[in-house]
Amino acid sequence: NTDFDGSSSFHGPVSIQYTTGGGNGGTPNIPLSTQLRAAYPNPFNPSTRIPFDLAKSADVKIHIYNSRGQLVRSFPIGTKAAGSYYIDWNGKSDKGEDCATGVYYIRMQAGDKQFNSKAVLMK
Repeated sequence: NTDFDGSSSFHGPVSIQYTTGGGNGGTPNIPLSTQLRAAYPNPFNPSTRIPFDLAKSADVKIHIYNSRGQLVRSFPIGTKAAGSYYIDWNGKSDKGEDCATGVYYIRMQAGDKQFNSKAVLMK
């Protein structure tokens, strides 16, 4: 401490304890809601990460559409437990062809719910 009169004093030692994870010995946090989060980086080239959260176990499918509404890429992920996940999209179609510059629409289906997001591919 340094006071206004110029005097100083020391305090200590100080110890800090912290845990990684959910705060109770490494148990991961379970998301409170199911959601499709924003892709990053966005805009992207050549790949982007598409994160999503599941509040409860669900069968997950992610589809990517071009600006014409045509299906470009499908990711049949399958049943996942509650938690946070991601997929990486390399900017290629299901046929392995490079996708063109433009806006792409990401649709996640988790159980009976659907979520939408956008990503921009810039070459």
